[in-house]
Amino acid sequence: MQCDMLNIIKEKKASELFNLLESQGKIEVLSECAQFLDKRAYITIDTNGNLKRKKGSIALPVIAFLNDNNLFVEELLYSCDIKERQNLDKIERYSSLDIEKVKTNYIKTLFNGNLEFAKRYGKELFLRDRKEFFKISSNFALIGTNNIKPLMVLALNKLMSEYNENIFYIFIQYMVKFRDNTEIYEKVSEYEGEAKEIKEILKSNKNLLESLEGLEILSSLKLVENIDISNKKKVLGKLKYMIENIKDYTPLREVEKKLLESFLWEVVMLEYFNSKLITYINGKHTKEEVLKILVDLIRENTDVLKDEQHFYENIMAREELGSTGIGQGIAIPHARSEKIEEIVVAVGLVENKIDFNSPDGEGVNLILLVGAPKGKNREYLSLVSELMRTFRNKKLREAVTCASNYQELLEAIAELK
Repeated sequence: MQCDMLNIIKEKKASELFNLLESQGKIEVLSECAQFLDKRAYITIDTNGNLKRKKGSIALPVIAFLNDNNLFVEELLYSCDIKERQNLDKIERYSSLDIEKVKTNYIKTLFNGNLEFAKRYGKELFLRDRKEFFKISSNFALIGTNNIKPLMVLALNKLMSEYNENIFYIFIQYMVKFRDNTEIYEKVSEYEGEAKEIKEILKSNKNLLESLEGLEILSSLKLVENIDISNKKKVLGKLKYMIENIKDYTPLREVEKKLLESFLWEVVMLEYFNSKLITYINGKHTKEEVLKILVDLIRENTDVLKDEQHFYENIMAREELGSTGIGQGIAIPHARSEKIEEIVVAVGLVENKIDFNSPDGEGVNLILLVGAPKGKNREYLSLVSELMRTFRNKKLREAVTCASNYQELLEAIAELK
């Protein structure tokens, strides 16, 4: 790439950086910025014994999970530091070494903080056995707390289909240099349940789901689902302990909020959706008719309704209090009821828009009906709020509302992130 990246970063030339992204692509730009994304140390100490910890850059996760060049420019200009600039030398290989030795030495050098050797063993393992590289990296990333290592593993796994030395360096330097606190992992017992049970505990903790700690836990759960890790029960025990015991929450920057929202939807919210409770509704209908169709759908495909008519009346009573149309073709009718046993979501996409008295005056063609028992107020309100936020996103909304049949609707919801 022919550009003066040092000057662009130093002068914070956002427009030039954006143009480079458009012309050269994200991988090339991130690779060129790698020299400024390292830290000589992530924790320092002064003569009085005061410690100062630096945060890792989330440029790699931003490029992997957020399809927004403006956010990527913002994160690069925030994270790149010319004072920390590194000369990125070629990473040598251990091509003649036995693969088992490579794997053992890779995890040891990660844990012991030996960057020079971790680079070489990591590169060798990635090039010889990508699956084992990500399994071992995940085993290591999930033992600590207060870091973004699980997020970094997910990002590298998604982004680097082919080896790129500079991007690999961004990953490996953080994995090695950011020193882990493994105290919780060491003391907790193995959790014999499943990840979905941990998610149930997480759903009701709104403060945690709006914090940096929440982002760490969500990305950890996603990593547990994506990679066949060796220490799954111990990791789930650690995550359960964190959810139940974290009291201090670290606020999120705007770009971190976007990342959290992405993982919140993918890891937690999609679990509320059941393909049997998603339907495409042909023909013309009134609001009352569509809501009855969705209530019938719940009755026919679940065991959560104790009294269908009573629940329908709860939904209509909520509508009388004020429209649940949120604008832009979306409505989220919802109600708590004594006649429903679990939180449930039914989705209907109608062929012809219906009047929901929405604030923008537009008709509605996507209805997400939410029902909940009265004992799950916090989870219920969190779900409704998250659905409203998600479907105000134009790209996500259009991906669903442009479906023209049941199969397209099902696929669009499955792809929501």
